[in-house]
Amino acid sequence: MRSLLYLDGKNLQQMKFNHLRCPLLLALLISIINGMPAILQAQPADFSTDLPLVIVNTGAYPIIKDPRNPAMMRIINNGPGQLNHPGDSAREYYGHITIGIHGESSAEVPKAPYRIELNDAAGLNLDVPLLGMPADDDWIMIAPWSDKSMVRDALSYLLGRSLGQWAPRTRFIELFVNGDYRGVYLLVEKIKQKKTRVPISKLKSTDLAGDSLTGGYILRADKETDLSYPAWETSGPRLAGEFTVRHQFYDPKGTALAPVQRSYIQSFITAFEDALSSASYKDILKGYGPFIDTRSFVDHMIVTELNKNVDGYKFSTYYFKDRTSKNPTLRMGPLWDYNLAFGNVDYWENSQVAPGWMYNDSHRMYWFRRLMSDERFSDAFRCRWHEVSATTFNTTYINAAIDSMVNVVKNAAARNFQKWQIMGTYVWPNQFVATTYDQEIAWLKTWIEQRINWMNREIPDGCPVVTGLPEVTQSASAFPNPSAGAFFFQWNHTSALKQLVIRNPLGQTVHVVAPINESDEFWWDGMGGDGSPAQPGAYLATLYFEDGTQTTIKLIRTSR
Repeated sequence: MRSLLYLDGKNLQQMKFNHLRCPLLLALLISIINGMPAILQAQPADFSTDLPLVIVNTGAYPIIKDPRNPAMMRIINNGPGQLNHPGDSAREYYGHITIGIHGESSAEVPKAPYRIELNDAAGLNLDVPLLGMPADDDWIMIAPWSDKSMVRDALSYLLGRSLGQWAPRTRFIELFVNGDYRGVYLLVEKIKQKKTRVPISKLKSTDLAGDSLTGGYILRADKETDLSYPAWETSGPRLAGEFTVRHQFYDPKGTALAPVQRSYIQSFITAFEDALSSASYKDILKGYGPFIDTRSFVDHMIVTELNKNVDGYKFSTYYFKDRTSKNPTLRMGPLWDYNLAFGNVDYWENSQVAPGWMYNDSHRMYWFRRLMSDERFSDAFRCRWHEVSATTFNTTYINAAIDSMVNVVKNAAARNFQKWQIMGTYVWPNQFVATTYDQEIAWLKTWIEQRINWMNREIPDGCPVVTGLPEVTQSASAFPNPSAGAFFFQWNHTSALKQLVIRNPLGQTVHVVAPINESDEFWWDGMGGDGSPAQPGAYLATLYFEDGTQTTIKLIRTSR
């Protein structure tokens, strides 16, 4: 039997020995020198896989939910068509990580998911590209358990990306932890603010005023089990009979935000929900329209309605806002956590069967039910469905995508289900219990076909001309917005600015700034023409240009 000793020294070189003398003593000495646990592991000499092979060793450190503990990781990837063995050179990655258990209910199953962070020898974050995905230090290793097809997450993210929205990229891998074979995992990009992840401005602790205060924020609706992500809900009038939405500060975490930053994004969400809940919510300027990026909301619905995720519009639901100067609206996404989608659930009837809408289900975010009651939004949803069902959201494309994923994972799937003997056994919350992997995939395809057929029957043919639904304008912006104080304006226009007029929703003029020239400071201090502070509420700022064109921005003045 061949033994392999992996040393976590500075050069991180793999060393092979046919005969080792005192390997434990040698490992201990290296551990002391480097301040990290040495890696000593024996792998089966005959193990091989056509998937990238990931080997994690934690030494004496346990893997717990929090905090992440130090470990070493090797990724062996010899390329397409080549087999990977534990003794092969770790060409993809060989270095330090910290590792912890990921998830909530999924963290309780025998095959635990993991969150990892890549580090250098000094413990600093290290951005590295993995398996063709852009460089980063934060990654998630999802452990398919109740989803015995092992493709539901990857398929949902693929469909999200086909819509032009950012969704996590994924790679199937096989994993060993401390010499123990753990089976097939899905290496996934973690949701975070970054150009190659959620492409919004990075909000820093010093961004306390002006445009920098307005973004970027990633929020989510989710289970409130982690105090690092404190939850809050908006105050004010809400729709009768509807549950309030509790929002979590995700990135940055709420514990990392300054009070003024928390106040800004809370005010923005409150203003959006006030407009959405008002009697004039369909109004182009007074309603919800100026607050949201319609396409991202529609696209989020397209994926969620197709897969009928039992947690859709309720848990693991993300939304984000960039700086106002870049995009002043709230956008839905990214997609996350779909192992209980596509009918893989037995406790919520509407999620089990092909017929029925999820957005109109009980105990969901009321946003989408309210939006779909506006003909402009529902027409946008209808048009988008007919557009994408002709290309990607149809059984031909989706079956081909599933087949390509199965072709990648099928050999490793046999080893996975030999390790975890759950095929043919009920695993919470399976609706269907297949006896073979092929049956599992066939059932998944049939469920999707039935769902697509139902949606095609329910969504009227044709695409009406959608008019008046506000979208993002890049010609002018105001920041911060909402604001309890001054609003600063900037614009990008070929003609000079002639006049700024502030009006209340009734059309009454509140303030006029004119004439404006290059030497003037372009801002509104929140005061009316009579010198008294304007009342909290919505206002319209219209910018008139010398060439006769104009643009209007909705302002939200808050009381704090």
